[in-house]
Amino acid sequence: MERRGSPSLWAAVVASLVGVLGSFLPWAQVSVLFVRVDVDGTDGDGALTAVLGACAVVAVLVALRRGGRGWSIAGAVASAVAAAIALYYLVDIDGITDEVRGDGIRVERGIGLWTCGVAFTVATVAFLAATVSGSRRRP
Repeated sequence: MERRGSPSLWAAVVASLVGVLGSFLPWAQVSVLFVRVDVDGTDGDGALTAVLGACAVVAVLVALRRGGRGWSIAGAVASAVAAAIALYYLVDIDGITDEVRGDGIRVERGIGLWTCGVAFTVATVAFLAATVSGSRRRP
């Protein structure tokens, strides 16, 4: 089992909270001539990444309180799914704004999308590090 308060679990909780924050930030900016509109994460799958991030935070808190690899694995799965969603949209930005494509319309990735992608990837790695280091400490 991992130590209570291991650095990996603390890194996972911070990264998960940053990912939840990114879920509410703009995931895309749509520009037409001189008008720019932000598309927030919560206008689409950002709501799902926020819920998954909250689940990851709960998993960290339970793992810190009770210990056990199961909670670290649950947190890794939740953060990995959230990271996959964000990374999918980073690669395929058109998926966010399919209905507004046309001549003179420019779509750019927003800070929230980058924040979610990076933060949830870091959280996943931190959860996995906590799981691996916890399995090495078994008697």
